[in-house]
Amino acid sequence: MISAPPTLMHEFDVPGSTVQWLTTGFMLTNGIMIPITAFLIETFTTRQPFLYAMGIFAE
Repeated sequence: MISAPPTLMHEFDVPGSTVQWLTTGFMLTNGIMIPITAFLIETFTTRQPFLYAMGIFAE
């Protein structure tokens, strides 16, 4: 993420403070999703979450 802020600022035409908030949100989301993913991997087989996700996002 260290090289992303200048690119994000240029591409989306936003100030540095907004990019810092986006980076913080990204890191917080990762911090929440990694333990949830570990729990799901230990609880279910690989096939069950895959089929569930395909059912949710399929058209």
